[in-house]
Amino acid sequence: MKNNRGLGCLMTGALVLIGLCVVAVGFSWWRLSTREPRILVEISNPQETVIANINEPLPLVVSAEADEPIARLEVYADGALIAASNGDGQNVLLLSQTWTPLTAGRHVLVARAFLTPEQFADSQIKYVDSLDLSLLPIQVNIDDIPRADGITEVAVNDLADASGTTPEEIARLNPSLAPGGTVPAGTVVSIPRSVPTPGGGGGVPIPAPNPGGPGIAPPTDADPNFEGETHSCSQIAIRWSDSPDETSYRIYRVAPGEMTMSLLTTLPANTTTYNDTPITRVGTYRYFLAPVRAGSEGITSMLAVEITPDCSPAGSATTNLRLSLISLTAQERYEGVYCYVSVNGSRYERLPSGDGLLRATSGDLYYDLPLQLANRGQYTLSPTTAGLVILEGECWGRRGAESFRVGRFSGSHASPEWDGRDLTTELAFEPFSVASLSDVPPMAGGANFLRYRIGPAINIADIGSLYNGVIQLPTIILEPLRRDRPAVPAPTNLRLVNRSFGMCDPLPSEDPNIGTILCEDQIIRNLAWNWSPTSEVPQSEVTGFVVNTFIQDTLSTTPVGEGFSNPVSPGTVRSSPVPDYSLRWRCGATVRFTVRAVTNLGMSEPSQPFEVRMPACRPSSNLLISVDSLTISPSAASGQVLDRGDICILCDDRRFEMFGMIALADNNNSIGTAFAPNHGAGTIAFGLCPHNTVCHNEGTFTTNSGWWIEMDYPITNRPLSFSVSINDYDTEDAIDLFCTAFAVLPPRSAQEWSRANETVVLQSDFGEAKCRFQITVRGQ
Repeated sequence: MKNNRGLGCLMTGALVLIGLCVVAVGFSWWRLSTREPRILVEISNPQETVIANINEPLPLVVSAEADEPIARLEVYADGALIAASNGDGQNVLLLSQTWTPLTAGRHVLVARAFLTPEQFADSQIKYVDSLDLSLLPIQVNIDDIPRADGITEVAVNDLADASGTTPEEIARLNPSLAPGGTVPAGTVVSIPRSVPTPGGGGGVPIPAPNPGGPGIAPPTDADPNFEGETHSCSQIAIRWSDSPDETSYRIYRVAPGEMTMSLLTTLPANTTTYNDTPITRVGTYRYFLAPVRAGSEGITSMLAVEITPDCSPAGSATTNLRLSLISLTAQERYEGVYCYVSVNGSRYERLPSGDGLLRATSGDLYYDLPLQLANRGQYTLSPTTAGLVILEGECWGRRGAESFRVGRFSGSHASPEWDGRDLTTELAFEPFSVASLSDVPPMAGGANFLRYRIGPAINIADIGSLYNGVIQLPTIILEPLRRDRPAVPAPTNLRLVNRSFGMCDPLPSEDPNIGTILCEDQIIRNLAWNWSPTSEVPQSEVTGFVVNTFIQDTLSTTPVGEGFSNPVSPGTVRSSPVPDYSLRWRCGATVRFTVRAVTNLGMSEPSQPFEVRMPACRPSSNLLISVDSLTISPSAASGQVLDRGDICILCDDRRFEMFGMIALADNNNSIGTAFAPNHGAGTIAFGLCPHNTVCHNEGTFTTNSGWWIEMDYPITNRPLSFSVSINDYDTEDAIDLFCTAFAVLPPRSAQEWSRANETVVLQSDFGEAKCRFQITVRGQ
C-alpha cells in the first residue's frame, strides 16, 4: 500500500511535468504564430532629387529585409510592374537593373516585398521627375573631363571631337571660345547633350520580370486599369475596367504631402467605381488599383487627380489633425535610434514603442520612419485652444552598451501649416529644432533633423493614437521639460524567481539550460520586486511598471548591446515573466534588468539592477570577414573596359568614378563611400577623382580599392548575407549602375567554422565593365 502511494505520487508528478511542458510548448507556438513579422523595403536608387532625361536609363536598386524569408520583391512605376525578383529562402533580397522613363513629368515608384501571398509590405513612394533635356547643354568644368596622358592644354577642336559635335557648335554655346582656339584651365564649358534613343538602354539587356512566387504574373490585356475620374473640391470619383477573375479590389491612395500608400478601401468583385470623400487638401491625389486573385494581389494601374488651389484648404477650420513622421537623419552612425515625443505638453511616448530600435534604411544615417513605426508613422492629434500644435522630444542613438543623445527638438505650428501641400525637401540643421513643411530654422545646414508633416485627418486610414501603452523613458534619464510633480519611489529588491521546482539551475551557471523549453520559457522564471507607496504617491496612483532589459554582448571586438522595455500592468502586480530574449542570452553576455514604476504622477527612477553574467565565449565563436579585392575587367558586351557616360579628350574614358556600399552579414555594416559625389576644390584644381568617389581603371585592387576592410563578426545560427551596390559617376553629373550582386552563406556552427573558410564572390556585368568583389570568411 505504501509503495502504491509512492508510485501514485510519482505518476502525479510526472503528469504535472508533462502538463507544464505541453503548456510551455503551446505558449511558445502561440507566441511565434501571433508575432507580426517585420519587413523593411527601400528604393535606394533613383535618388529623390534626380532630374531624369526621358528615354535615358536610370539605375534601379531596391532592397528588402525581414525577419522571415522573403518570397518575392516587385517594383512598380506609375502603377505598372517594371521589375520583379523571386527569393531563395533568405531574409534579405536585392533587386538591381535599369529603368527608363519614357514620358516627361512626375513618376511614382513603389516596391512591394512578399513573405506569403497575403503577407507583404510596401516601400515609401519615390518621386522621379523626368524632362526632355536633349535641347539643354551640359555645363562641366574643363578640368573635370578626363584626357589622354600628357595633354595639358585642351583645344576647342579636341573638345568638340570628344563630345561628338562641331567646333562651331562649341563656340556657339560658349561665346568666349573660338573654333580654332584653346580652353583655359578652370573654364566651365557648355557642351551639347547626347540624345538618347527612345526605349534604348545600352549595355546588357535586362530580362522581363519573372512570373511566379506570391506576386502577380506579367501584365495582360485582362488586367483592370483606371479609365477616368470626375472630381469637385470635396470628392473624387474614380472608375476602372473590370477583370474577369478577381475576387475583390483594393484601392490604395497617396494624398498630398504623403510619402506612403495607404489602403483606402476593399471592394467586392466586379466593382468598377469608387467615391473618395471628403477631400480637404489642395494638391495631387494618386490612386493605385490592386485586383486580388487567389489570395494574392498586385498593382495594375495608377491615376493622378489634381485638386487646384481654387479649392480652399480646410486646415484652418479642422480640429482633427494628423501627424506624419517622415524621416530622421543623424550626424553619426548608430546601431539603432529611438525617440521620445510629447505633443502639446502631453506625456512622453517612446517611438518605436516597446523594445524596438529604428534601423538605418539608407546608408547609416537616414531613417525612413513610415517603414518602421506602427500605422506608417501617422498619428491623430488636436491643436491647443490657441490653434497651435507643439511638438517636443528627444532622440537617442544606441552604440554598444550605451545610449547617446542625438538631440532635443521643439517646434510650434499654427493652422496655415495644416493645408496638406506637397512636401518639399529641407536641409538638415542642428539639434533643438525640427523640420516641418515651412518651419526651417535659420541654422539650416547641420546634420541632425526630424522631418514631419501636420495635416487634416480625413478618414479611417488616418486614425492612429500617439498615446497607446504606458510611458517609457530611456535608460539614461530624460528630464521632462516641465517638472512640478512629486518624486515617485523606485522599486527595490529586484530578483529572479525560479519557479521550476529545482529542475533548472539558478542563473548564472556554467550550464544554464538555455535552449530547453522547460528552463527557458516565460512560465518558469519570473522577475519579482518590491514597491512601497508614500503619502505623496499612494498605491492608487500606480498604473503599472516597466521592466528594462539591457544586454551587453562581448562576442565581437566592438561590443554589441541592445535594450528592451516591457510594460507590466496593473499597478498592483510585483512580478513579471522574464522577457523572452533568450536568443540573445549568448556566451559572454551580461544581462541587466531594472524596473521603473509608472504612475499618474510620472515615472520613477530605475531600481538597482539585477545582473546575470553568462559564461565566457570560446575562442572559436568569432568569424574574420575581409573584403580582399576588387577586380575590374572587360565586359562581355564590348570586350573592353569603357566608361560610356563620360567624355574623354583624345582618349577613350576607361576610368570609373565609383561610389556606393557593400553590406556585410545581417547587421548591415556598410563599407566604402555611400555619400553623394561632388566636384570639390581638389577636383577642380588638380583634376582629382570627384569627392566621395573611388577612381579605378582595369585591374585588381586590394587595400587601395576603397572597400577593403577586416572585421570580427559573431557566429550565429543565421545565414550570412552579402550585397554590393556600386554606381559610376560620370561627367554629366549622372550615375550609371556599375556593380550589384548578392550572395548568402548557409549557417554553420562554431565547430564547423573552425575547420573551414569560405570565399564569397560578388560580380556583375552591366556592359561597361565586369566587376568582381572577393570576400573571405574565416573561422577563428
